Amino acid sequence: MQSSAIPGESTGENCPGLLRLRANILSPGLIAALALFLFLAILLYGSLYTAVGAACSELKDAQSLMMPVMLLSMIPVFVWTAVLKNPASPLSVGMSLFPPASPFLMLMRLALRPAPPAWQVALSVVLTTLTAMAIVGAAGKIFRTGLPMQGKPPSFVELARWVMAK
Repeated sequence: MQSSAIPGESTGENCPGLLRLRANILSPGLIAALALFLFLAILLYGSLYTAVGAACSELKDAQSLMMPVMLLSMIPVFVWTAVLKNPASPLSVGMSLFPPASPFLMLMRLALRPAPPAWQVALSVVLTTLTAMAIVGAAGKIFRTGLPMQGKPPSFVELARWVMAK
């Protein structure tokens, strides 16, 4: 006989209890937060990767510019265990408010108990939205400037100049 992950229930015999457990874990509010944070993450990271792709004409050039973007996307992987152990710690709060990490870490904190205060969730959404909007704008400028410029790979200083140009 297989052991069950849920005490007092077998793996397939008492399905209503398992469905009740899943309903408690995946509340409608958590699913709505997942949709919101997923949209923000796609907008934020999609525009970052689009900017890198528009700035480079060769794959080798794009690989060098991808390192900072990949490091940003790896931040939640580096700190998720600390957030899981203590979701109310200053590190957890700070990292879940950091826009590149908030779509992942704030969602995890929402699933844990005690849930974060509403003001932290709202601030996380606002900061991530503003950051995503700024990155979309910067990616648009890089796309307009970088697409016609083929040949030499841009430096980070050159990318900053492209973003600041009117």
